[in-house]
Amino acid sequence: MSGPNVALVNPTNRLKVVTVDLSIPHTKASVGLAALAVTFRWLTVDVVTTAAQLQFVQTDGSQSDLFTAEQSARFQEHQFLDVLVTNAAAPGGSLKIVVGWQV
Repeated sequence: MSGPNVALVNPTNRLKVVTVDLSIPHTKASVGLAALAVTFRWLTVDVVTTAAQLQFVQTDGSQSDLFTAEQSARFQEHQFLDVLVTNAAAPGGSLKIVVGWQV
């Protein structure tokens, strides 16, 4: 997973890019967004090179249903605290997501 790549897009919107190594298996593994202590509002799957499933950790702590990570998929107007990843190991596999929030 990547470090703190936070970019200011405009005075009210912020983005974070998260990269996950899918060459190792994950089972509902957090991508580490909860540490930022913000409510995220959108997610875009920028790159996915092998099968992976994602789940949102909702603002009430519950988990959404699993959904398949598909290239260029966009989820808008959601409120979530973190994203969980589930995948089987795939050599060279990677996932890059972009999440955003408003300040």
